[in-house]
Amino acid sequence: SAAMALSAIICAVHFDTLFGLLLLILAVVTYLAIVINLLSSKLGIAYRSFHGGMTITALYGKDREVVYIPDKLLMLTVTEIGTRAFTHESSKKIREIHLPKTLLRIGTSAFARLPALTDVYYEGTEEEWKKISRLAPLENVTIHFEAPIPKLESIKEIRKRKKAIKK
Repeated sequence: SAAMALSAIICAVHFDTLFGLLLLILAVVTYLAIVINLLSSKLGIAYRSFHGGMTITALYGKDREVVYIPDKLLMLTVTEIGTRAFTHESSKKIREIHLPKTLLRIGTSAFARLPALTDVYYEGTEEEWKKISRLAPLENVTIHFEAPIPKLESIKEIRKRKKAIKK
C-alpha cells in the first residue's frame, strides 16, 4: 500500500490529479484493511467504530485465560463492551478480564457465558463502574477497582527473556 500511495502522489503531480487522488484513497483503504485484519487476528477482538469511539463487539480465538481490553484501537478510544461480547466458544476459558477506565458502557450479558471468570480488574472506581455497568450481578466473580492495566511486554522484551531462558 506504500507503493500505491507513492504512485498516487507521482500520478497527481505529473498527470491527472483526480486519478492520483483515487489511487491515494485506494492505498489508504488497503492500508486500513490490512491494519484491521492484523488487529483482529493478533488481538482476537472484533469491534466497530461508533460516534468517535470503539465498541468491542466480540472476543474470539486462542482460548485465552486472561484478556486485556486496550483503552484505544486504531487511535479511537474504546468506550463500550457490547452486549454478549464474550459469548464466542473460545471465551469459555477466560478467568480474568482487565478493563480500561475509558469505558462508558458495558452491555447486558457481556460476561454471561464465562463459566471460568473469577476476576474483573477495572481501572476506574466503584462509583464509575456502577454508572457504566448494566451487568446482572456476577456470581463468584471479584471486581477489583482502581486496578491499572499492566503494560504488555514489547516484542524486544519477550525475545530478551526467551534468550535468557535458553542460556
